[in-house]
Amino acid sequence: MNLKFANSAILYVDDESKSLRYFSEFFEGLAPIYTAGNGEEGFRVFQEHRGEIGLVLSDQRMPDESGIAFLERIRETDSSVLRVLVTAFTDLNMAVDALNDGLLYSYMTKPWDPGELEGKLTRALGHFCLTRERDKLLKDKEEVVNQLMMAEKAATIGVLSAGLNHHLRNALTVIQPFIDMLPSQLQEEIGAGASPKDSSFWGEYYGDVVQQLEKIRSMLSSLSGGTPGHLPQGGQLQIQEDVDLVTIFKAAAMEELQSR
Repeated sequence: MNLKFANSAILYVDDESKSLRYFSEFFEGLAPIYTAGNGEEGFRVFQEHRGEIGLVLSDQRMPDESGIAFLERIRETDSSVLRVLVTAFTDLNMAVDALNDGLLYSYMTKPWDPGELEGKLTRALGHFCLTRERDKLLKDKEEVVNQLMMAEKAATIGVLSAGLNHHLRNALTVIQPFIDMLPSQLQEEIGAGASPKDSSFWGEYYGDVVQQLEKIRSMLSSLSGGTPGHLPQGGQLQIQEDVDLVTIFKAAAMEELQSR
């Protein structure tokens, strides 16, 4: 067997058993050969060995299905497979029309000459192998291009994330000290030991702000994989469900007195 076509089989469909036998004997050294006696059997063989068969030949005059109809089914299933019609001289016009319509790669007449047919089969298999290799190279190149595009997109997203991370962290360096100083500063404004008019408002508002800062810090860590050390005081923003502002103010006042 020609090693060049070892992976490119031929399917020949003909209702004449002698033609099938002669075909197998003459060309078994060229490529793997499959045969079938009618369209239904041929289509079943084609489906079983799809991906291996690269060339399908079919006699035009068969009792159950014409060669044209059978090859049309082959094209609808896999248009990359080459299709050849085997016909008598009286059906040449039909073969030419099918060739012009793109249904056929070629056609041949009966009785066929083994030497001439071998040359046609060799050229057809060579064409199929080149086309299959070209398609494989194009697919591989397409995958490489897609990978490069994905890498470029990932790099772009990384740059945007880094820029966003940088600007948001700069903003947090301003906001965080204000949040840290707010309890003691408010205590100084209203006087030591006093409470604001609406303690619940200040407590809820302060707690909400701290929670939002924590969310921002968490998102920044996800963007850059960074550590909380980028934020003031290690970025340890503590969230408390129930904030007692009076207690916070008193504690801040005690710390202030002790520091003096």
